[in-house]
Amino acid sequence: MAAAASRLLARGGLDGVTVREVAAEAGSSTHVVSHYFDGKSELLLFTLREASGRSVERMKAAMKAGLDLTACLETLLPLDEERLADVRIWTFFWAGALSDPALEAELKKFGTVWRHLFAGLIDLHGHGENADADAIEMLAQRLQAVVAGIGMYGVLGALSPGRQRALLHVSVRSILRPPAPEAAVSETPEGALATENKRLRRFLADLVLRNAELEERLAAAGAALDVDA
Repeated sequence: MAAAASRLLARGGLDGVTVREVAAEAGSSTHVVSHYFDGKSELLLFTLREASGRSVERMKAAMKAGLDLTACLETLLPLDEERLADVRIWTFFWAGALSDPALEAELKKFGTVWRHLFAGLIDLHGHGENADADAIEMLAQRLQAVVAGIGMYGVLGALSPGRQRALLHVSVRSILRPPAPEAAVSETPEGALATENKRLRRFLADLVLRNAELEERLAAAGAALDVDA
């Protein structure tokens, strides 16, 4: 059902998603859709969570593959058809949130989750050295704004995939200082400490990802309980 709603959203926006249209797109009946979702608003919120979950999984895969910070952020840009559809969904939800308090609250919650993920990335790649929590939060917010802005113009077709990547790379370089070189860090007590700090940053980033995943699962479980009740 969520996949069907996502396809409708990506094609025609929030107005194109109704229980009847979702049922038709999924090759099902309105009774089946109504069994799982108590109306359009609940279905839309679930679809938003699914789109966010896909984005989290892409970033987690990039982090596990050892890609650099910029490459991890690229997973959030509309650089292929799959990501273009998800960013279009987010764009429609941003517009809908202007007149829907429930969507507004959900997007603010996701914004906080993503900011924590960005902060974890900053620490993981050594850009948070000697920075306090407020400074890292500011860096994460700046990166979040850059990714959102580039993604928006990418969805509108104003930026090609190549241009999106170029803008992201330039923006990241201007926001973050280069990480300290890693050469021979293990040969001195200070180097050993740097190695341990790096290990702890990776552990922290993994905890942030796991916490985001747990929050999404709890939200989905809560929605399911509400429907059953």
